[in-house]
Amino acid sequence: MNHSSPRWEREPLRFAGANLGLAAMSIADAEKRMTGRRSLAARVMAPLVGR
Repeated sequence: MNHSSPRWEREPLRFAGANLGLAAMSIADAEKRMTGRRSLAARVMAPLVGR
């Protein structure tokens, strides 16, 4: 058998990336509540989350 598993990101990088994404979307929500418009944070995050 010649099976090899895909390489994964190192755990600290995944953890940091997930938490940064959550923080960015919290900021985007707050900005939208204040301005009524789509925030810059949401526009930056959209391609990363598939929107």
